[in-house]
Amino acid sequence: MTENIYKITLIIAVVVFVGFFGFSSIYFSSYFKNQISVTGSAKKDINNQIAEFTVTFTTENKDKSTAEEQNNNKVKKFLDDVKKFEIPEADIITDSLNVYQKQEESWSEKENRNKWKYTDWVFSQSIKVKLRDISKVNDFTNLASRNETSNISGPNFSVDTKNIDETEVYNLAFENAKKKAEGIANQSGRTLGKALYISENSYSSYPYLPLARTMGGGGASAELPSGSTEVLKSLNVVFELR
Repeated sequence: MTENIYKITLIIAVVVFVGFFGFSSIYFSSYFKNQISVTGSAKKDINNQIAEFTVTFTTENKDKSTAEEQNNNKVKKFLDDVKKFEIPEADIITDSLNVYQKQEESWSEKENRNKWKYTDWVFSQSIKVKLRDISKVNDFTNLASRNETSNISGPNFSVDTKNIDETEVYNLAFENAKKKAEGIANQSGRTLGKALYISENSYSSYPYLPLARTMGGGGASAELPSGSTEVLKSLNVVFELR
C-alpha cells in the first residue's frame, strides 16, 4: 500500500514538473519573441573647462640642506604667485617629490675598474595645478615661466564632469536606439511598443583630450586654444514588439 502511494506521488510530481517546464518554455519563448534589444549612441562636443599644468622645480647643491632650502624657496615663491589666481587648495597638489644624490663614474687605472663617487644632492618637486578659469591660461603660463622652473608641462585641457548636463546626450542616444528598433520592427511587419529596459553601456565616457606643451624657461606663451572634448553615451534598450 505504501509503495503504491509512493509511485502515485512520484508520477504526479513528474507530470507537474513536465507540465510546468513545458508551459514555462512556451511562455518565455513567446515573451522574448515579443522583444527587441538595440544599442543607441550619441556624442556631443563640449567646450573644455579645465586646464591642468604640472610645474617642476629642481635644485642641485653639494650640501643637502642647502639644496632642500633653495628648492623649497622656489616652490614657495611659485605658490605665493599662484594665490593671485584664487585657485582652491584642493586643485594644487604635490604630484611628486624626489631627493637623491648624484653619482659620477670614473676609471681607476690603479685598480683597473670603474669607481663611483657621490656628488651633488638633487631636490625635485612637481606641483600639479588645475585652472578652472581657462581664460587665464596664458597669464598662468607666463607666471609659471617667470619662476625658476626646470619644466612646465601643459596645459592639458578637459571637461568638468560635475558641471555637465548629461540629459541631452542620453536623450539623443535613446532616440538613436528607438530609430534602429523602429526600422527592424517595420521590416518584420510589426510595430514598436514601449521601452522595457534601459541600461548604460560601460564604454560611455568623457575622453580626455590633452594639448601637450612642455617648456623649460621663460618668455611669453603663444595663444593656446582650449578646444573641446567629445562626450559619448551609449545605451542598451529593450523594446516591446507588437
